[in-house]
Amino acid sequence: MKSCVEPLVHVGEDVGEGASLANIEHPYDGEIMETLFAPVDAKVFFMHTDPLTYANTAVFKLVEKK
Repeated sequence: MKSCVEPLVHVGEDVGEGASLANIEHPYDGEIMETLFAPVDAKVFFMHTDPLTYANTAVFKLVEKK
């Protein structure tokens, strides 16, 4: 299934554990299906930029801050 990604952060941004990274929205009605959260304190290294994405696609890659 395809869904729309609404990013809430930018590449290079520092994020804290539990910070909202993006909303995953239904492509037809815009309903928020899921929100992605940072699992650790990190820097956003990569962000999927296509507005539509498939299930199991890496939307973010984070570099953990030690």
